[in-house]
Amino acid sequence: MYISDTTDDSTLKNLDEAKILVVSDSHFQKENLYSAITRHGKECNALIFLGDGIEDLAEIMEEEFFLKETDRTIPENIFFVKGNGDSARLNLCFEGETIREVTPVKTITVSGKKLMITHGHTFEIFCLDYVQKNEENSKLTVINPPKFNFYTDTEVYFQYLKKNHIDGGFFGHTHVPFFKEQSGIFLINPGSISRPRKNSKKSYAVFTVKKHSPSLTLEFFTLDS
Repeated sequence: MYISDTTDDSTLKNLDEAKILVVSDSHFQKENLYSAITRHGKECNALIFLGDGIEDLAEIMEEEFFLKETDRTIPENIFFVKGNGDSARLNLCFEGETIREVTPVKTITVSGKKLMITHGHTFEIFCLDYVQKNEENSKLTVINPPKFNFYTDTEVYFQYLKKNHIDGGFFGHTHVPFFKEQSGIFLINPGSISRPRKNSKKSYAVFTVKKHSPSLTLEFFTLDS
């Protein structure tokens, strides 16, 4: 089981093709998250969890860790980010009481595609180009940062990905499934596995990327499907 903070040790970046399970916002309903993992985990190369429920994920990882490798359903590679309802530190008991810092954003490489994952509740990551340093006191000030939120606007996210040569972005937080492709860059929100909004259902996604192809395959699933 490879719990990644970076992609340096991940085998995913060199795969010709990779299938990824994407889940978000379990909100202490571990059984819902486990249901998605049980259904699709063995066929996927990695799991991306987009926050608000990392304690659920930690409990599942611990349970799976003590199973025989052939009995595990969770993908071998696991990536997760901090949501607004998550702690910034996670105690992974099965790793010998390891304390891990949980960051709000992470960039990974899968089958040659650079991907950015974030929960979607904090926008500081998109303001780095708007920071100005005062030479007298070295204080940093954000000058006219972009104002947006993922509930109503994704254009700033698209522009950030384009400027930083990132092929795709993922976010949660809104609890509504979402997909959009623009200028060869894609955005995916799997929806919430536990608390859907706007007449959506409890959902998650599975996507497949190929190293030498710009196209991707994306499927949304619901717990009752």
